[in-house]
Amino acid sequence: MNHIKKINLILVTFILFIIVLSNKSYAKRIYHYAPLPTESSKSTISKNMGLIQSIRKILNAEVEIVYHKNYDNIINEFSRGNIDIAYLGPLPVIKLQQNTHTSEPVLLFKNNNGNARYRCTLCSPLDGVSDRDALRTIRPVRVALTQESSTCGPLSTFWLLRDYGIKIEDSIHDYLCSHESVALSLVRGEFDVGGIKDTTAERFKELGLNIIASTPPLPGFALVVNTGTMEAEAIDTLVNGLLKLDEDERKHWDIGRYGFEAVDNGSYDNLSFMLEMGE
Repeated sequence: MNHIKKINLILVTFILFIIVLSNKSYAKRIYHYAPLPTESSKSTISKNMGLIQSIRKILNAEVEIVYHKNYDNIINEFSRGNIDIAYLGPLPVIKLQQNTHTSEPVLLFKNNNGNARYRCTLCSPLDGVSDRDALRTIRPVRVALTQESSTCGPLSTFWLLRDYGIKIEDSIHDYLCSHESVALSLVRGEFDVGGIKDTTAERFKELGLNIIASTPPLPGFALVVNTGTMEAEAIDTLVNGLLKLDEDERKHWDIGRYGFEAVDNGSYDNLSFMLEMGE
């Protein structure tokens, strides 16, 4: 009888062990996710909720959204270990890597064309400057920019303007925050040129926007993990889990609805080259 009880006890213990394994959660129960600060906190959080809910399921852990109004705050908090996962543009990713050795971009977000790359463009009003000679005659040049830490901000815009012999000191520039605001200001003729991403430029062409030049392909927005606060197994589980999600599981999302692409070693080569040339 005692022998049977011992066998039953072993079986119960084994079953409980299997249940625990199948519902594994990681040592750090709460992960902090920082989204890209491009809109109001309410709108930003809403657009990230589908992705956040899936991350919670994949990691079987709580995920809290921490909203910061600018890139610099995200970089500082990430470096301090207060952010575990972030959704960032390519230039902030590079800046983050320069600030801490624990940041690792693991996934690129695809756009509606299924592409995880984009270009920054130099644009002008349709009836404004459109060629090298015309642009050379304007001093100072009025330049519309998105944000200082935006990839399509001063980095790409003045990198493209170098071909026209224009440096930042030759300009009067203003930061308008969003790509749409820059495009609209150009359509209204408030600036001579501006820098925006290619998808926005294409949308505004019919309204009177002229695309003068474009950068080489650049990596899209990335999911960045903090290797100093997340277990290696949790990172692998997160990456593989998101890559395995099918279209039906993402169809009601906003951020991430078109899927992901794994980051490779050459993903940031063009951006690194532009940074080197701009120094």
